[in-house]
Amino acid sequence: MLLFFSGGLLSLTFGESIGVDFTNGAWTLASTDQPGVAAGANWTNVVGGSGSDVVLQDDAGTATSALLTYSANVYDGFPYPQTANNATNILYKGGLAGTAFSVTIADIPYADYSIYTFASSASSRSDTLSITDGATTFYYASDGSEYVGDGSPFTGVTSLTQTTSTDSLDPTDAMAQYQLFNGESNSTLTLTLGGGSGSISNNLFGFQIVDEAPTPEPGSIFLLAGAVLLGGSMCYRRLGFNKAIVSPRSCLSWKSRRLPLRSRARSAMQWMAHGSWANLIK
Repeated sequence: MLLFFSGGLLSLTFGESIGVDFTNGAWTLASTDQPGVAAGANWTNVVGGSGSDVVLQDDAGTATSALLTYSANVYDGFPYPQTANNATNILYKGGLAGTAFSVTIADIPYADYSIYTFASSASSRSDTLSITDGATTFYYASDGSEYVGDGSPFTGVTSLTQTTSTDSLDPTDAMAQYQLFNGESNSTLTLTLGGGSGSISNNLFGFQIVDEAPTPEPGSIFLLAGAVLLGGSMCYRRLGFNKAIVSPRSCLSWKSRRLPLRSRARSAMQWMAHGSWANLIK
């Protein structure tokens, strides 16, 4: 993301990410592959049905502090979608399976993040399945009409479907689904999958954690500092504080203090992009 401010260029990077592909080894992602919904390469191929403190790398291929612990069945013969992105198709060919299981990611290096989970039915049965982060639970199912057999592509499924239902009585109905959990901030996150039975498993093919905090590029720090100082001065005049000293931080938080971190950051960036403090205080 590039923002012009006071004749200069403020460069901000959004969306550093950590991607994980579960597999039994038959299907793996290349370092340049970018499956799923959000951009991001260098997914970690996690092989096998269990692991403890597995080190995860980010989209630059650098090891992070994030550690993965999980235990489930693993299978590389799932039916898969036929999207234009072959990396996404590969992602859905292998994954974890079970009637109920969980995965835990500890020491997540992002203060404010979203997580995309790629969990879906892969069967001819229509049982309602679920995935939860402990706060929000998504429910999904399928009538099985696109299923033609394990290891084969789904009939007519050329895109992923986002699970939106949080009602167990009215699950999102489609093959090749994914879920988006927004507003995460805990350094440790546990995802729990349920709803499976002896005739159908719940399946987790992978997940992607996306950092929601903006990061200034090198060389943009001085512009950002100048923006904050000028913003404080503008706020002082705009709000009419003629006796008290108003700091840039208190000015920025005056109207936005109830917003989450990423919303405040984006509001600030919007102000700097358009040169108007009114966006923050009206």
